[in-house]
Amino acid sequence: MAHTDSLVGIPELAQGRNSLLATTGPEHANAVLRAVGDAGLRSTLGDGARSLFEQAFDAPVAAGTIVREVERLGG
Repeated sequence: MAHTDSLVGIPELAQGRNSLLATTGPEHANAVLRAVGDAGLRSTLGDGARSLFEQAFDAPVAAGTIVREVERLGG
């Protein structure tokens, strides 16, 4: 679950693939209820979120991105 505003900082979030996105409180509640009642959706979201983490946010990946940017800035 994430607020749609999270897309500004984490554009990789994808509705129904690795996250459920909502804007209002009732939308968040409905998304939670949807996930609670749908084991397949929970599995899809879990697999998608894990894949996103491994591809974009795991330490070796994130550190490599930071190092390249620091080297670029340092010229």
